[in-house]
Amino acid sequence: MKRIRQGPWLHLILALAATWPMALHPFSRMVGHPDADVWNHAWGPWWFWTRLSSGALPWHTDLLHAPSGGTLWFIDPMGATLGAPLVPILGIVGTWNLLILGYLAAASWGARSLASRITDETSAWLASVAVLFGPYLLSEVHNGISEAVNVAPALVALGLGDRAFREGERRDWILLGIALAMTALGSAYYLLAVGVVLAVWAVPWTLRRPAASEWASAAAGGAIAGAGAAAVGTCMWASIQASDALVFRSDAPGETLELHNAVDPLTYLRPGGFQSVDLAEWGEAFLHSGYLGWLLVILAALGLRSTRRWDWLAGIAVSLTVGLGSYLFIAGAYVEVGAGSRLALPHRFLTALLPPPALPHSLRLAMPGIALVGALAAAGLASLAPSKRGLLVAAALADLLWSNPLPLATTPPLESGYAAWIAEQPGAGIVLDLPANVGNTMATSRYAVQQGTHGRPIPYRPDVRGSTSALLGVPAFLPLVLASEHRDEHRGGLAGALEDATDPDPTGLFDRGVRWIVLHTELERGQEGTEVLETLLTGWFGAPQDFGAHRVWDLN
Repeated sequence: MKRIRQGPWLHLILALAATWPMALHPFSRMVGHPDADVWNHAWGPWWFWTRLSSGALPWHTDLLHAPSGGTLWFIDPMGATLGAPLVPILGIVGTWNLLILGYLAAASWGARSLASRITDETSAWLASVAVLFGPYLLSEVHNGISEAVNVAPALVALGLGDRAFREGERRDWILLGIALAMTALGSAYYLLAVGVVLAVWAVPWTLRRPAASEWASAAAGGAIAGAGAAAVGTCMWASIQASDALVFRSDAPGETLELHNAVDPLTYLRPGGFQSVDLAEWGEAFLHSGYLGWLLVILAALGLRSTRRWDWLAGIAVSLTVGLGSYLFIAGAYVEVGAGSRLALPHRFLTALLPPPALPHSLRLAMPGIALVGALAAAGLASLAPSKRGLLVAAALADLLWSNPLPLATTPPLESGYAAWIAEQPGAGIVLDLPANVGNTMATSRYAVQQGTHGRPIPYRPDVRGSTSALLGVPAFLPLVLASEHRDEHRGGLAGALEDATDPDPTGLFDRGVRWIVLHTELERGQEGTEVLETLLTGWFGAPQDFGAHRVWDLN
């Protein structure tokens, strides 16, 4: 029994419990909401496999934004690298599910390892439960954002950082440097988030005047971490600065992006799935929560009293504060201190040190604070009588589950018959999937996953929207985008572009390399206009071939 309790299997069992809907359909449905980011994140391992198996680096691709293609630094290089060898064995869906399962099992292990710094091995399991079933992490699984699910390297770095500052062995500093480099490869957000906490912990370490040998060890670990961060940062920066960059950022994030990611302090304390910004009103499926759990907070207070780890309390306070974003946001509005002037928070000064507009997803910077609360709660549990512990763990878990997107959403099984048919056709060409937009969702990103079956280039960037298409300059493409948009707020600048399209000659699509047009009628939700698109396309190219929910026109 002891071997099972302290071995890796319980971490895997906990991860399976958190993702049980996926376990029912491991090769037909991906865990994650189909209207969020799951599709284009799942595309990454497949793309890495196509590039690496052909002896090329995953840096430039002709598969997206066709016919021009472009430079791409995939947002989750660690997940794509780990998943690439599994793609030919498990397929895209199976690879994604196994990757997320592995990330969650590793998160459970990392959280328990961190808590073991201040409590016994058995009580430390509460930290695993707190992280794994906390709404922060499972909301990111729901969103399908794999790099945000990959918290394990950051948790390991926190534990190693605590050991290095308190014990000062050269080996600990070297391991910390390696862990920070791995954190950088997984998520730049988490690297900075851990760095903020380590900076807080460095203050008391510095005040006790460490020996020169300790400074040398710390410098060695810092050099390793710096080299890893520099390598990742250089690649990211080069990719977004490339003339053919497929992912780039403007110098100003804009009000919409700022509001989308605004964080109300109540997110840490209000249960029941509280969202700082009601994204559902915007027609989006994304969920963001930093809820700590009231019972966990109380247990953490007990753990703080028993461990006297005031440095951890300081790290929690700074982490949660930085996670609030650049300006204080309460009750659906920014707090103003003057005419048009918002109350700035420490995050604002942190972003001033980085290229604009850095760190738009500020809540990710609170992840270390959330994990440290769980670790202190485990220490608090250990301070209580054994007869009370089981009930308290159950109550804490119930509190978290009430505020969670459980059971997790899974994507519908994709019908890929049309894609398999396209793959069998001789000749080359671009596949144009329509509709180009489905309201304000990311549902059209499934076109990237279907590319794993047909293997042909598509004209969209990684976020797969009409506004990101390489065909925007083709007059015939604009009516296809706008035919499915009945709401003026989603027409945007494309409406003006349509007015300038005086000659929407459909042959212009063929001239740009479009060979197949695929209409996804499963995306008709009462406003996407697939019937309008089918009528328009049939008038241009004749009757399509039917593949269940898909209509296919072969322009050859």
